[in-house]
Amino acid sequence: MPPGLRLLTACLRGTLGRGEDAEIRVLCERSCDWDGFIKLVERHRVVSSVYPVLKRAGGDGVPQAVLADLEAVFLRSAHLALGMAAELVRLVKQFEKAGIPALPFKGPVVALQAYGQVGSRHMRDLDIMVAPGRALEAEGMLRGQGYERTHPGFELTPRQTSAYLRGNHHFGYVHRKTGIRVELHWRFGQNRHLFPLRFGDLWRKRQVLQLGGVAVPALSCTDTILLLCTHGANHHWYRLFWLNDVARLVARKAVVDWHGLMVDADRLGLSRVVAEGLVLGNFLLGSPLPGPVQVYAAADKSLERLTAMALYLIYRTDGPSFKPFTRPYVFDKMRSLLLRKDLRYRLGGFAAMLGADRHYENWERVPLPDRLFPLYYLVRPVMWFFRWYVLKSRVYREGATGRNIR
Repeated sequence: MPPGLRLLTACLRGTLGRGEDAEIRVLCERSCDWDGFIKLVERHRVVSSVYPVLKRAGGDGVPQAVLADLEAVFLRSAHLALGMAAELVRLVKQFEKAGIPALPFKGPVVALQAYGQVGSRHMRDLDIMVAPGRALEAEGMLRGQGYERTHPGFELTPRQTSAYLRGNHHFGYVHRKTGIRVELHWRFGQNRHLFPLRFGDLWRKRQVLQLGGVAVPALSCTDTILLLCTHGANHHWYRLFWLNDVARLVARKAVVDWHGLMVDADRLGLSRVVAEGLVLGNFLLGSPLPGPVQVYAAADKSLERLTAMALYLIYRTDGPSFKPFTRPYVFDKMRSLLLRKDLRYRLGGFAAMLGADRHYENWERVPLPDRLFPLYYLVRPVMWFFRWYVLKSRVYREGATGRNIR
């Protein structure tokens, strides 16, 4: 494990009460690339957990300038989280007023579920799910509340709108005045077979949390764990704050029926991703590993290979996209195939790579009338080759703004 990452994970274990103060102090006293460490904390978005532990346990080994930089990021993160929580409450009321069932997930609701308070978790945007048939209606409501769609950031034709709703899973918006970002989901991920629970299933099992004195719907604890493990595994745990969410939930929710959760996971085909998330959390962050998960992990021969590839990618400093046919690229694709065992999921993943209805960025670069939409199936491989081997860059669009990462 790289030294900076070792210090970071020790701090995260410290937040779980694992008594890592002595190790943290020793790691801080050694020669440390503090600029690289700050970048690592920002990449993994864990300043809310790392800074308090490092300030307490780092001793004289941590330069005051480093603590000052981390404190500034920590305060900005907490301030943003509080503002986003207030905005979520406002939007929940607007969805209720419009008669649109809406289910927030991640963000403030996971902060309450896993950390006990809103300001203790990084937040970049608000994630809200609606039924697929209400997505355009929900978009109209958001636009009426001052949000501008940025993902995709261009107007879609009728054929493109239909294809986008079929092949993609969310729209992204930014508020014109506050800059708050919202992702409006109707599915989890482009491959509809990865996380098979649908809005109706999640809505029926929802719980209600109190946020600022207002009742806010949220995923049940079981569905939250299933979703977080699926989301993290799908992105090869590139950011450790996803894993930290899982570890905190496991540590806080001692009353979870783990046998029942693994039965549900097996029924949904999610046993492997759940086991990977909890095994990685146990290995890197010291969170508990429940007995039913241990039983599954011992029986699944592919799990060790999956977690080993995840660790290899976590330890790397590049990403989240990799140059074709390099070792990390191959590991990323192999992991995608191994997340589930069923053929429908693997065929869905293959379609996600090739489908014209999923790669909407080509619609903006190569505008075609709706009657010629099928030509985008031919445009897709040409544009892929052009980006990688002519421009020599791969653009990864992240978050509600569709921000480009090269």
